[in-house]
Amino acid sequence: MSAQKTLAIVGIGATRPAWSHESSVSKLVVEAALAACDDAGISPGSLDGVLSEAYSTPHIMPGLHAALNLKPDVFTANIGLVGSGAVATIALAHAAANTGQGSTFLCVYGLNLSDVGGPGTHHSSDPYKANMEMPFGFFPQPVYMAAMAKRYCAEYGVDEELISSVPLSTRAWAALNPSALCHEPLTAEEYARSPMIADPLRKLDCCLISDGACAFVVTTKDRAVNMAHRPVDVLSLSRAVEPIPSQEYLGVRSDHMNLPSRLSGPNALKRAGLTVNDVDLAYLYDCFSIIPVLQLEDIGFCGAGKGLEFFASGATAPGGSLPVNTHGGLLSHSYVPGINMVIEAVTQLRGEAEAARQQSDVETALVAAWADTEHTTVLLGRG
Repeated sequence: MSAQKTLAIVGIGATRPAWSHESSVSKLVVEAALAACDDAGISPGSLDGVLSEAYSTPHIMPGLHAALNLKPDVFTANIGLVGSGAVATIALAHAAANTGQGSTFLCVYGLNLSDVGGPGTHHSSDPYKANMEMPFGFFPQPVYMAAMAKRYCAEYGVDEELISSVPLSTRAWAALNPSALCHEPLTAEEYARSPMIADPLRKLDCCLISDGACAFVVTTKDRAVNMAHRPVDVLSLSRAVEPIPSQEYLGVRSDHMNLPSRLSGPNALKRAGLTVNDVDLAYLYDCFSIIPVLQLEDIGFCGAGKGLEFFASGATAPGGSLPVNTHGGLLSHSYVPGINMVIEAVTQLRGEAEAARQQSDVETALVAAWADTEHTTVLLGRG
């Protein structure tokens, strides 16, 4: 059997984040796709495949064929949900490259939350939630995450005030990033004045509601050496799906402190032959402040019940030992779930971020993205 082909990311593209774009999500994705191909120095017509997550993006695929002048037999596929699925498209590219579908693939994701009214509209369409949870006020997402945060602090005896350390850390990074939607410095006093949405989570603990799209080009390593930029190697990827019934996701869960990151994170590290000590940068899905805390612990960066203390110590902020979400994350940069973390990780590994936030001597980045019952972790290395 021939050796498995390995992959590298060779092009990235993104629309500028906006609270509301006049363009449709289809046009935003086309813009990001063209930017990624241009960054890779290739024509969209030379792509062998276009890959997306399975919930939000597939309906734009027919329009992409015409807008990008793709080959008639271009390979298309989708996987997973939202942030986790957008990152897991790399797994599709690997499978496609190793089954003769081609060598160069475009991974895309875009959404316009300003039009659809936020992520809660998705959950309200679930009959279980509409009939069994919403009538009792257990809705929408901030309430689900507040239950997780309450249980966490009670279980481990952690002061709820430490939750503020997560948005303060991400905002410190966003303040260094001119493209972040919220780049004004944030103080603890300003955080405390933020409206309480679902105790103990305040407005600043909740992800932004914004529009945008991102794309990246991934190809086999033998092709990557001939691209316009230094390639970023895909060292490993792991996707895990929790074996729980669909009506249990997010809402009335038997365990409010378990995420599938406890499965995908350690597995991705094992596949890459790395430990957490080898990771220079971490990009942790931060839709709400408690979620990156749980992932930090699940993946092994700190012990159970120590995640909030880790954030509060300054370890994740500028100048810290483990920079987390150097673009500002979903809390301060923009809500283009999962894929904008890949874009930032590649930017850092190529050494192309603005001087104020560019990290020196970085070799390895970990991207961890969550969506309901599933989680994807990918490890990237400077090629």
